[in-house]
Amino acid sequence: MLLRGLVGGELHGWNERRPDQNRALRESLFARGESDGYLLYAGEEPIAWCQCAPRDRLAHLAGRYTAGPDPAAWALGCFFTAPAWRGKGCARALLTGVIADLRGRGVRRLEAFPRGAGRLPDDEVWTGPAGLFTEFGFVPEAAYGSVQRYALTLT
Repeated sequence: MLLRGLVGGELHGWNERRPDQNRALRESLFARGESDGYLLYAGEEPIAWCQCAPRDRLAHLAGRYTAGPDPAAWALGCFFTAPAWRGKGCARALLTGVIADLRGRGVRRLEAFPRGAGRLPDDEVWTGPAGLFTEFGFVPEAAYGSVQRYALTLT
């Protein structure tokens, strides 16, 4: 099961706030019917999450890893899978659902920003593994240091 939605720039500064402040912000967004990502559930338990929104609303990505604004592009910002569920295909299942939902909503372009190449430690793969994106047909477009921008055309 997936939960989706979208926010504006209100999550900017996430690392500068205390956890209770971030939780209050999330709760206020949910109360307004807004979010910026997808959750994957096993029954009633949330087991994986990814941030996904129009790319230009994710200022930290758009400002660092793109050539300029693109209102048609959506971006995958980060992934998280609960430790007990890692290595069990959760990111793959989540990305499958995200792509299907975005296609159904008429989104034409989806970008991802994996760090590094090859196998990375769990705490370094928070932007998603490059291999996952290539498996789904994403194509590398540009490199920015250790981060590469991958894109998938959704038709």
